[in-house]
Amino acid sequence: MKDQCIVIRIGGSIIASPIDPNMLTAYSSTIRKLLRIGYKPVVVVGGGNFARNLIDIASRLGLTDYDKDEIAIEASRVVALLFSKCLKDLTKGVIARSLEEAEMIFNSGLLTVMGGLKPGMTTDSVAILLARRLKADTIIKASKVDGIYNRDPNIYRDAVKLPRIKISDLRSIFSDAEHRAGISQVIDPEACRLLLETPLKFIVVSGLNPENIVKALEGYDIGSIVEP
Repeated sequence: MKDQCIVIRIGGSIIASPIDPNMLTAYSSTIRKLLRIGYKPVVVVGGGNFARNLIDIASRLGLTDYDKDEIAIEASRVVALLFSKCLKDLTKGVIARSLEEAEMIFNSGLLTVMGGLKPGMTTDSVAILLARRLKADTIIKASKVDGIYNRDPNIYRDAVKLPRIKISDLRSIFSDAEHRAGISQVIDPEACRLLLETPLKFIVVSGLNPENIVKALEGYDIGSIVEP
């Protein structure tokens, strides 16, 4: 349904591994297109390898997991700020650093962009909490993979993509059961838990082509749909 708030979760694996100006520009164009055709997108971006490289440095410095999470959050906010600056006429070049700020920016009519929120939580979880706050019913995640598989396609050649999957079945697929700084999983453990609490549609598409976000909204059979 157009004129409805939707959350666009852009994976750091796509725009920040390393930070890619061309991809930032391409996704800026896609967000503009969504606005033109009547959607109200809000954007959550991850820190990707940009954040993980900083986490590695933090590990070598002997910092705690909490410290590593704080550093990863700030890294994602740098990426979010770059993205916001690309859309300065729509965002005034600012990012939200809390759900309260995100709601205030959204209600002011500006485009809302944000990165991480707090330690112990990835940007997948931020996207779900933001959707809950703004009463969005759909999250689209642009990822380095083209959907959710029954097991890791990077390891198992016979892995099968699942076009549709129930939220209740997510945890049986993913290997990581607990959060850790820099976790790389299509949908992280805390996000799986939040999805069980919140009846949202969560669509995972390949982020290599930003146009896949538009196609998913238009009902094309791409990616994987997680549904209640």
